Order: sequence, then C-alpha cells, then structure tokens
Amino acid sequence: MGFEPMRQSFILAVRCMSIISKVRWEKKKEVLTSFGWSEDEFLSAFRVQPMLMICSEKKIRYVMDFLMNKAGLKPSDIARCPNLFLVSVERRMIPRCAVLQVLMSKAMVTKKLDLVWLLNSNKQYFEKKFVTPFMEDAPEVIKAYQGKMVFQGFSNGL
Repeated sequence: MGFEPMRQSFILAVRCMSIISKVRWEKKKEVLTSFGWSEDEFLSAFRVQPMLMICSEKKIRYVMDFLMNKAGLKPSDIARCPNLFLVSVERRMIPRCAVLQVLMSKAMVTKKLDLVWLLNSNKQYFEKKFVTPFMEDAPEVIKAYQGKMVFQGFSNGL
C-alpha cells in the first residue's frame, strides 16, 4: 500500500486493518467509491489518514454528503484531506462554512479560498483570519461561528 514502516501512519494502518473485518473494510470503501472516489484516491487517502477507516459508514456518508452537496467540494478535494472525516460536521465544518458565507455575502472575502484547507486548519488560525478581524464590521460572524446561524450551502462553491 506504499507505507514507510518507520512512520506512525504505518502503525495506524496496521491497527486499522487488524480491527476492521474485510467485509466492513469493503463496505466503507464501497461508500467512498459511490461518492466518486477512484481506487487511487482511496489508497492515497488511507495512506494520509488510516484512521479514516475507523469511521462508521454512516459518518463517512454524512461527511461526504455535507462536503459535496452543501460545501460544493468535489470528491477529489475531499480525498486529498481525509482528516476531515475525523472532525465534527456540527462543531467545526458548519460554523466555519457559515462564517465564510457571511463574509462572502458582505464581500468581505473576495479571493478564492481553499475550503478544504480552512476546514482542516486549527482553531487559532481560523479565528485570527476569519472571525476576529471582522467582528466589528460583521457581528454576524460571531453568531455564525457559535453555530447559531444556518449554513445554506455555497451555491457557486468558493
């Protein structure tokens, strides 16, 4: 599968493969491919984040559905950052997307953003770049970041 035996990801991969039955493994892989992942994308994502396969089929479907249908990402975008399966849609993804939606609606963010990177970035970075600088001019970002605003989805992507 292309792992370096001396890296932590190798240990995680062995652990994942040892606790998941072949049937479960195939079902989870089938879910990912049903959303458009290729065999190469699946293997690449597993190499990057073996813990992806610990997620339930329900969580995998939920994350893929949200990221593709609400956030407007392509399957290949999601495959390059499988860490997204390990974070909460409700506590991280929706609030961050809602903040970006507020900022975009007010034309306060105009450049093309890498949503995958922003969803995966740490809390301090996101707050420093997208919440704190806009709190005065767009107080709605606070409500959005606290999860008190509904995220409608990005109609045209980012």
